[in-house]
Amino acid sequence: LPWRPDSRSYIFVPGAFFDKMLQSRVAQSVAQKPQACPCKLHNNGRRAVKVTAFQNVANTPGKPQLIKMPDKVSAMGSLKKGAPVELWQHDAYKGPLGPEDIDIQVTHNGLCHTDCHMIDDDWGVSAFPFVPGHEVVGYVAAVGANVKGLKVGDRVGYAWMIDSCGTCANCVAGNESICLKGYTGLITAGGKGGWQSFMRAPARFAFRIPDALPSTPAAPLLCAGVT
Repeated sequence: LPWRPDSRSYIFVPGAFFDKMLQSRVAQSVAQKPQACPCKLHNNGRRAVKVTAFQNVANTPGKPQLIKMPDKVSAMGSLKKGAPVELWQHDAYKGPLGPEDIDIQVTHNGLCHTDCHMIDDDWGVSAFPFVPGHEVVGYVAAVGANVKGLKVGDRVGYAWMIDSCGTCANCVAGNESICLKGYTGLITAGGKGGWQSFMRAPARFAFRIPDALPSTPAAPLLCAGVT
């Protein structure tokens, strides 16, 4: 569907509530010069799509009805470099849940310009099919056998990082972002981000979202706010 600047329907992800500044920027770009839209995600060979399949989760007040991760996960992504961002399904999580991992039923995800670069493989490090999103908020749907401190139903968020060695001097000091062995990014090395209905990731990099903080503004904080 064509992007309409006055539309109240959001695109790409479950509960993808763009902040007012970004929404204004996108609308202005489309209105003034459609071919210059951010990430080429609108009207430049990449269709903006209403993700109706996700709306039953995204528009549910409070906690959604939690379900087990399905065999096929709905996602928005680019199937190959230069391809349109589109709705598709994958079975990347069909194996058993790892003992240190959790499954997340995603409800919200922000949009960072890094996602745009990764979609277009501007840095040559994207793996396709590629699912963007590193400002993820959702609810724990399943926990691995060794996970402590989290339970099904907890609201959590994920940012750019999802793993590190955990044993080097920097990790032990709480500086995993400069892990001496190199950290693992959520959407690097073939990882799939939050532009999907479910996500699986190591539990120790999940952030508990405070009850007083709504999910909509919480999602963008998970990029520069906590990385």
